[in-house]
Amino acid sequence: MLKSVNPPLDSLVDFGWFSIIAKPLFMGLRYIDEHWIHNYGWAIILLTLILSLAMFPLRLKGYRSAQEMQKVGPIVKGIQDKYKNYKFNDPRKQKMNEEVMKVYSEHGINPLGGCWPCFYRCPCFTASTGARPCIELRHAPWIWWVKDLSAPDRLNIMGVSLPVLVILMTIASFVLQR
Repeated sequence: MLKSVNPPLDSLVDFGWFSIIAKPLFMGLRYIDEHWIHNYGWAIILLTLILSLAMFPLRLKGYRSAQEMQKVGPIVKGIQDKYKNYKFNDPRKQKMNEEVMKVYSEHGINPLGGCWPCFYRCPCFTASTGARPCIELRHAPWIWWVKDLSAPDRLNIMGVSLPVLVILMTIASFVLQR
């Protein structure tokens, strides 16, 4: 709507540094809310699931690469131990790097393979937080005590204001790590 006004006012909504990612994410969120679920809280969860499924192949490749790196870890450690007495700028350190890269290539390992999951997740996470100030999320209820998705969740229990979702997320992270 802001784009249709003359002069265009769509630049008034600041999606942050990753607006190239945040705008499509927000448009997808609006589409899911308007056509499928009619609740922004559940639309956010569904969009998160869709993005996770879309990026699953990259995440799986990263996990496999990390497992392969663990398998050749002792070999690489042996090579590093062989060259540990040399200074960083010693030309023999280059030989160590060549040996390590040879081990990686023999086992079909990409040394940066474990970094890919972080590489695509960080911009998506930052972009999703850039969409938070959108007016559509203001006073949009989700479940039970969450009456405004643009504000921090708080539940008053016996006079104490608790961030319930943060506590639940912390417990879930702890259980998943165990």
